[in-house]
Amino acid sequence: MGYKNYNEDMAKYMRERYAKNAEIVRQIKLERGCIDCGYREHHAGLEFDHKENRAEQERQDGKQKGSLTVARLMGKSIKRILEEIDKCDVVCGGLSCGDAEQAACTGRGARG
Repeated sequence: MGYKNYNEDMAKYMRERYAKNAEIVRQIKLERGCIDCGYREHHAGLEFDHKENRAEQERQDGKQKGSLTVARLMGKSIKRILEEIDKCDVVCGGLSCGDAEQAACTGRGARG
């Protein structure tokens, strides 16, 4: 196995790992649904929102400090991804709620 084959094999492995992990994360979002409005029709309308230390994670420039997003972990082990998900609530991205539900939903879109 040459260096080139190793790189190709590793790239293939990582693509497959990413796809598998992403599917698991999509299923978790749909199973849990938004904790505020119950939305669970499509995974893209749902986000993970860290429960603890929201105020501590933000710096003056609005960027999060020391926080990992679940999306940034897709290439990691599923164990690591699930550990991060356990620190989160699933909330509506704010664009998913219907007009009637939008006022009632306090998901991330409304939380800011």
